[in-house]
Amino acid sequence: MKRKIAMISDIHGNSHALKAVLKDIRNDNKFR
Repeated sequence: MKRKIAMISDIHGNSHALKAVLKDIRNDNKFR
């Protein structure tokens, strides 16, 4: 059970990181 929760939190953290990267890419495109 704990392992499952850890996996879910990992995925959750990764999705936040991906969103941040996408935001950075969008900001870069705006300044070009």
